[in-house]
Amino acid sequence: MDAAIAAIERNNTWELTEVPVFVRQMDEGKMLIVCLYVDDLIFMGNDASMFSTFKHSMMTEFDMTDLGRMSYFLGLEVLQTSDGISISQRKYAQEVLTRFNMSQCNAVHNPVVPGFKIMKDEGGVEVDNTMFKRIMGSLMYLTTM
Repeated sequence: MDAAIAAIERNNTWELTEVPVFVRQMDEGKMLIVCLYVDDLIFMGNDASMFSTFKHSMMTEFDMTDLGRMSYFLGLEVLQTSDGISISQRKYAQEVLTRFNMSQCNAVHNPVVPGFKIMKDEGGVEVDNTMFKRIMGSLMYLTTM
């Protein structure tokens, strides 16, 4: 990752905004925004010539494959049309339900009855702590994205 950041920063007109997001602004409002995440490079902007120049320089420097327009990234579905960009977590949510064998569960608006007091069930079935943590981690990721 350090080599990729160094390659992006070689041109001193790049401005590091928040690691690892880089912004390059040119005259006439042209802009290119580059996001580096582990081994993925995502870039967006408003000028096709800046796209092709940047893509060519990165492909020359690194062994890189152009996957085209982004459609899925970090659990987010991305749909790009002439009307704009739509982002959805539907696919990730469905994967979470499937992973934890919950895809056939009934949906509810409020999973806990308001005012219900939770108590320890001394004679209850022991919970798999690891599975619980995995479910909670997946749900937390889903709700913070």
